Amino acid sequence: MIELNNIYIHGRYYYNDDKLYIYNTASGIEFNFKGKFASISLQAKIGQTDQAWMRVIIDNDDKNILELKFGVQNEEFTLVDSDLDEIHNIKVLKASEAIESHVIITDLKINGTFLDKPVYKYDLLVFGDSTVSAFGNLGKVDDEKTLFDTDGLNSFAYLTAKHFNWSPNILSGSGWGLTFSPWTTPMRRPMLKFIDKVAVIETIDYDLTQVKPKVILISLGCN
Repeated sequence: MIELNNIYIHGRYYYNDDKLYIYNTASGIEFNFKGKFASISLQAKIGQTDQAWMRVIIDNDDKNILELKFGVQNEEFTLVDSDLDEIHNIKVLKASEAIESHVIITDLKINGTFLDKPVYKYDLLVFGDSTVSAFGNLGKVDDEKTLFDTDGLNSFAYLTAKHFNWSPNILSGSGWGLTFSPWTTPMRRPMLKFIDKVAVIETIDYDLTQVKPKVILISLGCN
């Protein structure tokens, strides 16, 4: 199980039956702890694919990053395994986008003590298309887009939030437009209808009053 009082949640989420559902690009959890060991259990909820991937940033070190790739089967991943009883900051953030698949965090374990959770004064509230979801940004221009050549943590939305130390709160979908788009089925599937939902094409409500935006960014011009 995962207890919300121990973690900071980046982005839109749904919590049910002791499980945390994460949807959008750069969404996930962050926590501080003192100890020797930490692990997280994850599974993908089928969307366009049956896989997802997340990145783990340890102690704010961009060179100390783990990549977690997984499918619909629940898997446990080790985040920290050390002989030293030390303080760590751990971020587990979604690199793949919501329309590919959603992520269920089923468990978070530590051998140690949870410390005060991180504090963010502001959010960066983002509504975007592939420019935010980073559609195929790791591939070449002529490459067929795959799940793992799309890295939302190398999109300008996440990097902007990181630069200003804001929490990213993103609602995005590649091909989606503000009022309609030729890339969605049906075409008139506007993102405007999903502003208060956890993700595009989802019916679960999201309480926008919990968002503290310093800036609201809309990047839907390509559609």
